[in-house]
Amino acid sequence: MLPKNPVIHHKTAQLKESDGGFAVILVFVLLTNILFPLRQLIAQDELVEEVINPSLPRQGTLQVDFSPDVIVDAVQFMRCVPTLICLDRQGRIYAANESKGRITLFRPDGYFQTFLGSRGSGEDEYRFIKSISCSGNGDLLVLDSNASRTLIVSVREQDTRSIPWDLPIQKYQDRILAATDSGYVALVRESNMGESRPLYCSLVFFDWQGKRRWVVPNLSDGYLLNLPQGGGRSRLLRLNRPKTMICSDLERGLLYLIGGERYHIKAYDFGGRLVGSFSRPYERVRIGEAEMQEVESLPNLPEDWDLRSVADYALVDDANRLWVRTAETKKEGGKSLTAYDIFSPDGTYQARVWLTLHPLLFFKDMVYSLDSEGRIIRWRITWQAGKRK
Repeated sequence: MLPKNPVIHHKTAQLKESDGGFAVILVFVLLTNILFPLRQLIAQDELVEEVINPSLPRQGTLQVDFSPDVIVDAVQFMRCVPTLICLDRQGRIYAANESKGRITLFRPDGYFQTFLGSRGSGEDEYRFIKSISCSGNGDLLVLDSNASRTLIVSVREQDTRSIPWDLPIQKYQDRILAATDSGYVALVRESNMGESRPLYCSLVFFDWQGKRRWVVPNLSDGYLLNLPQGGGRSRLLRLNRPKTMICSDLERGLLYLIGGERYHIKAYDFGGRLVGSFSRPYERVRIGEAEMQEVESLPNLPEDWDLRSVADYALVDDANRLWVRTAETKKEGGKSLTAYDIFSPDGTYQARVWLTLHPLLFFKDMVYSLDSEGRIIRWRITWQAGKRK
């Protein structure tokens, strides 16, 4: 079962009192932090009981209706389609396109407020925006992957600070998952280099000086194919399976890791400690016919190359429920629908919903999405009773 009060919270990032059985472990962790700043954490499965859910959710399949509340025509101001969005605690919307080097800020009601930064290598410029996220104190965090740095933008003080990455050259920070008073958690990936092989990513906690403090390593992140092209040349192709999906619950201070091969979800606190584990039976979905024809003739394919990862995306709503976008789709009434599984805060498989839109963020009982025309849409949610299927 997941703890109701995790040991580490994102607001303070300090160790709290815990049960006596973990006292020795916590003392050891503190001493290790002092003596060895970088820790590699191994999942302590023997200390956490796995919650095994049935294949059917407790509440069955539910119906969810969405009605648009605010529509932001971001393209009108950005002159490009936004690919990244995040919200601060006031509900202001930050939108960016990776390659355009500028961030656009909208008010909670959807009206344009200002631009932040421009393309370049200066203190308040971005070469390639890989990820954006808001910290608890209102600062905007920007991963500038081409410059190997994280920028901390204070909108209130109109100031920007740069933190160089403490990483080997073949690795890069791909996404910010959570920020605390003492640092932030990022997903770190490997560059596409080398021979055909499995790829792995890691969860890494960086302090505000850019130093690594703990690591959860060796998470599946797809497969790299090295395809000979003749004349001593080769082409690199990345298969995005099996791939671990990761999201965060900022309010409870948790990180959820969803396995790519097995529907097994592990919950870590913001100190990198395993605090929960739950699963459900699941049969992985095969890739589509078009992709099958494109890939099946390639050499050096891994085992189960024709199976999708368990999850395509995951997010947490205002009630601390985990939503997992599966690879299951169907057509209904001329529309494409995707299956989402909903887990309660204690890890119980609670419900399943089929959605036509893909939620990106929940905020104050609203859901945000991006449509194909680059509009940011805030939706009101209406739940309807469902039946077990």
